[in-house]
Formats: sequence, C-alpha cells, structure tokens
Amino acid sequence: MNIFGCAVGVVLVRNVILPVVYPLRLVSLFQYIEMRFRSRLLRKYATACQLTSCYIYVGICLYAPSLALSSVTSLPTWASVLVMGVVCTFYITIGGVKAVVYTDVLQTLVMFFGVLAVVAGRVPGHRRHHPGVGGRRGRTEAGVFQRALFRKAICFAQSQRPGIHHPGRFFLCRAKPVRSGVASRLALTSIPIPSLDTSPFARHTLWSTLVVGVYMMISFLGLSQSQYQRFASVPTLAQAQMLALLFFLGLTLLWGTFYVSGLVAYAIYSDCDPLNSGKIEKADQIIPYMVSDKLGHLTGMPGLFVAAVYGGVLSSLSSEGNAIACVVWEDFLKERPYFRDISDRSATNVIKCLSSLTGLIAIGVGLLAGKLGTIYYVISLIGAVIAGPLNGLFLAGMVIPWTNAKGAWAGMTFSLALNSWMVIGRTDENTIYDISYCYNGAIGIISNLVVSSLVSCCTGPHLPGDVEARLVYAPCARLYRSLFLLVGGGGGGAVTPRSRRSDGSGSGNAAQAGLILRKNDY
Repeated sequence: MNIFGCAVGVVLVRNVILPVVYPLRLVSLFQYIEMRFRSRLLRKYATACQLTSCYIYVGICLYAPSLALSSVTSLPTWASVLVMGVVCTFYITIGGVKAVVYTDVLQTLVMFFGVLAVVAGRVPGHRRHHPGVGGRRGRTEAGVFQRALFRKAICFAQSQRPGIHHPGRFFLCRAKPVRSGVASRLALTSIPIPSLDTSPFARHTLWSTLVVGVYMMISFLGLSQSQYQRFASVPTLAQAQMLALLFFLGLTLLWGTFYVSGLVAYAIYSDCDPLNSGKIEKADQIIPYMVSDKLGHLTGMPGLFVAAVYGGVLSSLSSEGNAIACVVWEDFLKERPYFRDISDRSATNVIKCLSSLTGLIAIGVGLLAGKLGTIYYVISLIGAVIAGPLNGLFLAGMVIPWTNAKGAWAGMTFSLALNSWMVIGRTDENTIYDISYCYNGAIGIISNLVVSSLVSCCTGPHLPGDVEARLVYAPCARLYRSLFLLVGGGGGGAVTPRSRRSDGSGSGNAAQAGLILRKNDY
C-alpha cells in the first residue's frame, strides 16, 4: 500500500520541491540552506548530518548483495563485501559521473530482468501434496498466488474468527467454500483488507504505509543530492518534472516485481521456514535461498539473480558515492585557502580521491552491517534519525516564509535529538520509543516545521519581502503576504524590505521601518 503514499510524495516533489530548487542551478543541494537562511554554518551542519547518513547507507548497500552471494555460493560475506567494494570504488573513481550514468542504465536493466526471470520461473505453479477426498492423498498443481493467499487465510483463521479486525495486521482474511477440479473441498480464499488500526504502535497499517510512502519520495527523490544531480542534468523544469513521473512509473513496475517474488517465496516456504530451520541466517536471504534451492537446476539462473541484486545495489552505491564526493568538495573544501586557486584538473583529482575514500568507508560499514538487523529496517531507522529532520529543514525554508536562521537551527537540533532519542530507547512495550518505524521520518519533518516556525515567531520572523521570492514556494509566499496584509502589517505606499542581519533574522518591525510590500517581492 505504500505505493499510494509514494504517488502522493511524487506529486509533492513535482509541484513543490522541484519548482524551488531546479531554477537555482545548484551544484550541492545544500547551497539552498545557505541561500535561504544566510548562514554558512547551518549549511555545513546540515551537510555533515547528510554525510553521516549517506556513509551508513552506502555501507548497507554494499552488504546487501553480499548476503545474496553467500546464499548461493560458499563465498563468505566479508570477502564479497571487500571484493565488490574495491570494484565499485575503482569504476566510480576512474570513470566519474560518466561511468555512473552508463553503469546505472545497465545495472537497472539487469536488476529488473533478473528478478523477473526468477518470478517467471516459479509463478506458473507450485506442486504440493494435499489430502484428497476420503483421506486419500492426491497431487495437484496450484498457482503460487492461490497458494500464498490460501496460507495467509489459514494463518489468520487460526488466530481468530474470520473477518474480525485484528490490530497490527496489515491484511485480514475472510473464509468461504470453493470448489477446485472434480474434488470438493473447503478452501480459504483471501480478500486483502488494509488494517485501519490507528494505533501508532502497530507496525504496518494502511496509515503507516501511506505515511512512509510520502516520506520516502520526499527524502529519496525530492531532497537527495544524487537524485538532484539527475534532475539538474536536463535543460528545463518541465523535463525534470516529467522525470519525477517516469521515476514513479519505473518504481511501480520494479516494486511490483519484487512483491511478486516475495509472494512466490511465501507460497513455497509457508510450511517450512528456512530461517527457523537454520538453512539461512537472516530473513534477507530468503529470496537468494529460494533461487538456489528451487531454481538451481536451471543453468545460469543463480548467477543471473546475483547479477540482478548486485546491479541494483551497485547502481545506488555508485550514485551515492559520486554525490558524496561532490558535496564534500563543494561544501567543505572548495572555499578553503589551499583549494581555492587550484586548477580544474587538480579539483577533479581531489574529487576522485574523495570517491575512493567513500568506497573505503563503505567497505568498513558493510563489514559491520550484518549486526544491525534486516536491511530495510536499518535503512528506515537511519532515515528517521537523520533524513527526517534534514528534510524538515529544507521544507521549512520552502513552505514557511517567516522562518529565520534561529528557528531553522532550533528546529533541526530539536527534531534530530527527538528522533535519536526515540530510536535509541526502542523497547518491546507501547511507549513513545516503540512507535512504528514508518512514522519516524514524518515525526522528524513535522517536529522540525513546528519548532522552527515557533522559534522564528518568537525571535523576529521574516516579513514578506525579506527573503528572495525564488527561494520560497510561490503559493505559500502569496498566502503569507495576504495574511500579513490582512492583519494590517502593510501600512501605506511601497518601500523596500527591511534591513537584514547577518543571521538572516532581520531587525525592527513593519511599523518602525514604515515597510510596505513591493508588488513583485513574491
């Protein structure tokens, strides 16, 4: 269901974020922070938080395919992490952005068709013995979809009466008799009913998956340095907005393939969990194990699947590695005295060295990632702690025109501390620490917006005209101007905006300065 949340998130990215950041033609997305709040220190603070998140993310990305390879071969996980880390570091260092673009295209195609081949190999049917009429044992061919939904219904029926709402379950089932072939039997068919449980402690519900879908698109599509570089490479805003829609289309197809592969694995191993039986060490290994166990007789199939997994992960790793090097150079090194006057060739060599350093850090984090939990869960928690507050900082600048630098500092610091506290204190009881991880990113955004807005109001908010019009989402700027005029803040004729302090908070008030909005300020 989070794909519906992603649809909402893509609309927000297309209509709110891109119209603000694309026309600025930035090298580093964090230049916007300095331009909007007129604080270079705040920009570096935000960049440092993003780099911390990215370094952990690339390490986990490197660890993911190593799990797949260790499931279908005897190669240890640590060896796979080391080898693939060196290979990926080599080509992003030597080839730069051009190598990243070419390999991204190839790796995405291999990833999609590799997983599609695995699904096609198991979807036609799954043989299974089952009791026939009169206690005799028969042999039938049941499709994996029927099999998976059948098992879901059984599990639910064993827990409580069919059709009764059960908090915390995402899909509920109902039972009804059906006939199959010439034999009469009572089967359970599953009717997916999204759980409407409003408890924030329920791990997956309709509401939590919608929220996490919106958050994912804002974080990974709208306010990501690697994605921004792709948007900035096209010549017009309209094309960048079209790219966002095409991204969602591709994401839907790709996720659909992944979901079906999970359904196939569920149908096959519903009666014999490889994790409980000790055949695999982590839940992330279930699909690679299925390929090795059920499709190993098909020549080249395990290799094709491993190539698909590596293609997807290394595509992310190469993009993030290049983006990290670009951000470090632009935000930390470029203006330092030693690097300020170096030639373009020397700057390129420095960026290549930064790419190599990123690869080494990814290898180190990848070797430690096995102790952190399942991959998706860990990435979600990291995003909640760091990316949520960071996204809130960008959105505060775009949609809250009166936010000043003091408010931005306060909002970022508070939301970062709040999310860290919630994740570190996680327990097994229904406390604030145990709110579903799906809400953590949204909590970071909302807490940042609220705190930054309140602190700005208390410390001298920006008046209409204090901030460049291009740095604020236009409808929000017009609404703020209208409200400002409605409460009598405008006075009489046209004058220039008030003077600005170095921290961007401004000084004086409208009455003292005799301020009136200029017509074209927003």
